Amino acid sequence: MDLSVVIVSFNVRNYLLNCIRSVQKATGPYSVEIIVVDNASEDSSVQSVRETFPEVKLISNLVNAGFGSACNQGAEAATGTYLLFLNPDTLVGESVFTELIPFMEKTPDAGLTGCRILNEDGTLQLACRRSFPTPWVAFTRLTGLSSLFPKSPLFAKYNLTYLDEHSLHSVDAVSGSFMLLPRKVFDVTGGFDETFFMYGEDLDLCYRVKEAGYKVYYQPSASIVHFKGRSKSDRVDTRYFFYESMRIFSRKHGKSASVWDFFLNSAISARYLFSRISHLSGPFFSFLTDFAVTAAAFELISFFRFGRMFYYPAESYPIIYLFIFFVQAAVYNWFGVYSGRTKVKRRLIAAAGLTWIFLSLAAFFSVDFAFSRIVMLISILTIPFLQIAWRFLIDLKRGGQIQRKAMLVTGNSSFSLTAWFRLWIDWIQQMNLTGIIKKDENEAAPWTDLPIYFKPGQLTDLILDTDSLTYREQVQLIQLCREHKLRPHLIPESSLKEMILNDILTREEKTGGFNRMAKRFTDWLISLETGLQKTNKPGVFLTGARISGKRTPAYPGGISIQAEFPELTTEDDQQLLTLFYNRFHTYHLDRKLAKNSLERQRQEKGRHG
Repeated sequence: MDLSVVIVSFNVRNYLLNCIRSVQKATGPYSVEIIVVDNASEDSSVQSVRETFPEVKLISNLVNAGFGSACNQGAEAATGTYLLFLNPDTLVGESVFTELIPFMEKTPDAGLTGCRILNEDGTLQLACRRSFPTPWVAFTRLTGLSSLFPKSPLFAKYNLTYLDEHSLHSVDAVSGSFMLLPRKVFDVTGGFDETFFMYGEDLDLCYRVKEAGYKVYYQPSASIVHFKGRSKSDRVDTRYFFYESMRIFSRKHGKSASVWDFFLNSAISARYLFSRISHLSGPFFSFLTDFAVTAAAFELISFFRFGRMFYYPAESYPIIYLFIFFVQAAVYNWFGVYSGRTKVKRRLIAAAGLTWIFLSLAAFFSVDFAFSRIVMLISILTIPFLQIAWRFLIDLKRGGQIQRKAMLVTGNSSFSLTAWFRLWIDWIQQMNLTGIIKKDENEAAPWTDLPIYFKPGQLTDLILDTDSLTYREQVQLIQLCREHKLRPHLIPESSLKEMILNDILTREEKTGGFNRMAKRFTDWLISLETGLQKTNKPGVFLTGARISGKRTPAYPGGISIQAEFPELTTEDDQQLLTLFYNRFHTYHLDRKLAKNSLERQRQEKGRHG
C-alpha cells in the first residue's frame, strides 16, 4: 500500500462523506487506503460511512478519545508506506497525491510535508505554515504584533505571513488538518502525544520530526480546501483547549526561566479571557445596549413625569432592573432579536411591546409600583423606537443592512430545485435565490464567464452543488467568490436532508410555557396585519406544524409549515418539518408563513374566477 489516509471525525457526517469522495478522486496511480476513526459522533457518521463506503476501514470509538489518540489508532491500522493525517472537513485537490508523494520520494530529508490550505472563501489559511511558539514568537502572537505587522520577519514569525504563499519553504510546523509523512518517520517519533486533547499535537509532532533530524516542508504546488471549525463540538470549549495546548507545548519543549513561564502563562490566560469576551461581543453588546437604552429611557420618562430622576425608593431599584433585565432577555431571545439573520425592526417592535406589556401587568398588580403605570405606558411607546434608532445609526455607519441574495451553481444539466434545497435556502439561511446556473454536459465549463451573472451589489452568496462539481471547479468558483466578495456554500444535494437535520438538532426547542404564551401574542399581531383569523380551538395556533399521527407537534396550526412543501408527504419528512418548525420558528418565520398562505388563497380564488 502506497498511502494510508487517516481521518479523525466527530459530528461532521456530510463533510466526512465529501472528504472521502475527494480522496478517492485524487488517488491517481497510487494504491490508497482510507481509515476513518470516529470519536463517538452522534450524527450517524459511522452508519453512513459503512453504507456509503464499505471499503473504508472504520474504527468507532465509544468516547471522544481526542485528536492525537485517534490519529494513533488509525496509524496502528495503517499499512501504507506514507501516512496522511487529514481533517474530515476538507476537500482534497485532485493533484495532491501526484504532487506530494513524488516530492517526498526525491527529498530524502523531508520528514513531514504540508500543502497550501485554503479557506472556503479562497484565502490562505495561515495555520498551514508556522514557527514554533518560542518566547518571542509567542509574545508577538499573544500581543497581536504579528497581526499588526504581517510582512515583518521580526514580528510575523508565528504564521510566516511575510513569506510568499506560492513558494516552497522549510518551516517549523504545518497544520494538523493535512500532514503527510513516511511511516518510518512516524514510528521514529513515537506518533502523536496524547497529552494534547485537541490543538497543539501537530506542533509537537513537527517539533519531534525536526529533533529526529528531518525537515518539515510547506509545498504549495498542492492544495486543499479546509472548512475550518466544522469538526468541533459546541459543547467543547475549543478556545480553552487551544490556549491550554500552548501551555503544554511550552512546558514540554521550553527552555526558559520560571519568570518567563509565569509571564507566558499569564499572557495565555489573558488572551483566552479576551477571546471568550470577543466571541460573545456581538449579541452581548446588542443586549447590553438595549438594556442601557431601556434603563436610560425609563429614568428620563420618570424625570418628565415626576420632576426628578431616580424617583422611586433606592431599595426598589435592584428589583426593578433585575426584573426588566430578565424579562427583556427572555422575550428578545425568543423573538430572535439577536440572531442576526434578518432585519430586526419588526421583531424588535413586537418583542419590546410584549416585554413592556408584561412589565405593565406586573406594575398593575403590585401595590408598591402601581403608581408607575403611566411611566410603563410611555415606555411601551418610546423604548422600541430608541432601540431601533441606535441600530439604524450603526447600520448607517456600516452602509446599511444587505438583503442576502444567492445564486446556485450545479454541474448537473437536469438539476431541479428540491424541497430540501428550498427549505435550507429560504427558511434556514433566509436567502433569496435569484437563479440557477447549470453546466452543460457537452461543455468544458471553465466558469470564466460566470462573473457576467454577478451584478454589482445584487448577489451576496453562491451555493455550489458539490455532488456534481469537480474539486477543481469548486476551487475556481471559491476563488471567484473571493474576487467578487461573495460568500460560498458547498452543499451536497445527496446528503442535504441529513445536513438539515444536523442544523435542526443544534437548536433548542421553543416549546415551553412562556414560548407558547408569547406565540399566542405574535399570532394575534400577524392576524391583525394579514387579516387572517386566529383560530380559537384549544392548543391550535394561527401558524404551526401540521397535526399528523398520534404524536401531535408542539405548535399545531391552521397554517402549517408542511403547506410550503406539498411534495414532502412521507411520515419521516413530515416529522422533520415539524422538528424544524418547533426549533426555528420566530415571529419573522410565522409572518412569512401567513403571507404565503394568504397569497395561495388569492391565487386559488383567481383560478376559480
